[in-house]
Amino acid sequence: MEKIASALNIPLSRLFEKLGDNEQEDSIPLKCYEFVSAKTKAEQKHLYKMLIEMDKYKNK
Repeated sequence: MEKIASALNIPLSRLFEKLGDNEQEDSIPLKCYEFVSAKTKAEQKHLYKMLIEMDKYKNK
């Protein structure tokens, strides 16, 4: 878990902030977490950079 937080450059506690909010099987944050956590550290960093760029584009 620490490696994931480090790769995402966020505090470890942030990974768990909203996981309990929606305990339904279709929880998007949980699906995203599971998807990212299954990747290598390099892949996690790449995915994070992609998300940041997509968010910047969305806000233009």
